[in-house]
Amino acid sequence: MGSNSSKHKKRVPSQERRRNPGWHGLLSNIGISFTDGLRHLGPPVLATQGMVLGSGAPIPEDLLPPGHSPQKPGMESTLPGFISVFLPEFPHRTFTGQDDFQRQLSHPFLHNLQDCWQTQRHLFIMCEYCSTGDLYTYWILKGQFGDDEVRVFAAELGCALGFLHDFGIMHRDVKMENVLLSDQGHLRLADFGLSRRLARGARAFTICGTIQYMAPEVLSGGPYSHAADWWSLGILLFSMVTGKFPVPPEPDHCNMLRKVRDCPYSIPKTFRPALALLLTELLCKNPAHRLHSLERFKRQMFFHGTSFDSQLLQKRPVELILELKNHPDRPVKAMRGLSMDYFQNFDCDILHSPTSPTDLSPTLANIDLSQALATAQGCSE
Repeated sequence: MGSNSSKHKKRVPSQERRRNPGWHGLLSNIGISFTDGLRHLGPPVLATQGMVLGSGAPIPEDLLPPGHSPQKPGMESTLPGFISVFLPEFPHRTFTGQDDFQRQLSHPFLHNLQDCWQTQRHLFIMCEYCSTGDLYTYWILKGQFGDDEVRVFAAELGCALGFLHDFGIMHRDVKMENVLLSDQGHLRLADFGLSRRLARGARAFTICGTIQYMAPEVLSGGPYSHAADWWSLGILLFSMVTGKFPVPPEPDHCNMLRKVRDCPYSIPKTFRPALALLLTELLCKNPAHRLHSLERFKRQMFFHGTSFDSQLLQKRPVELILELKNHPDRPVKAMRGLSMDYFQNFDCDILHSPTSPTDLSPTLANIDLSQALATAQGCSE
């Protein structure tokens, strides 16, 4: 009685089979033909450069373009253009409320998200306003920072990186331009446009970041992991103390990699031994031997007597930053040759066109937009 189990299988009606013809039928229904393979693709809904394959079902091999092999788990890959048609679009919402907030990565030393919303044409992301500017501007003004300022900034950046890495997130673009400052001179690590989350034991392979801050394993095309962020921190601290980068930037990553591999990263003899040891451990070319954890970072002699509690770190303002904030050259240095002309090519002409109340978040609904824009323009002049 069990020898002919096929009799008990539920037969799928032919009409239902025609309605669910599989991948080929699905793609055909949305305008993709399969004459001699995948020839015609409609315009992609979203750009897919640098997307990361998730843990979902693999792409059937018969749909992959010629010469394209299935991706290995845990590796980044550029998806074929036709995959973009399956990516969801952001839902359209006119207003947001308290229930729409997602503060999973809220930290005192991160540039935290305040609100985000979308209209039919634009996606808005609102972060906290850091009127003091970025660390790079003050580095240009000052040239070199003393041990006291470096110690505070290093502790705060180390806390921010440790927090991100606990969530598996690599920043991948740690640099002075991405370090914003609060009105008391304390930092906020910003710009997560290149960040990505790595599962435990996974590795990344994308060459990305700012070239003079890139770790050697990033410049070589990987594999690399969170230790690359600690190298970037080492470059940042080295530059803050010496007033220059250990290796000048090159126009391409191949030449930069050659220079980074050949550079001894010698620490000036004028440095205190504790600072020299910290930079030596951060700028170790072998990521396996590099200082790459917050706990090991805290134990450095350079931080002897320093509290890593965020409230205690922020208790005292950074006096040097507050002094430089009123420097007469600061507005010009902050613009770094940029002008308002760069905003003319933006589709959202927020500087000149009126904004309807339906385009605003409730957080901004009661703000006089014209007054806010005039204030922002005055700060940049």
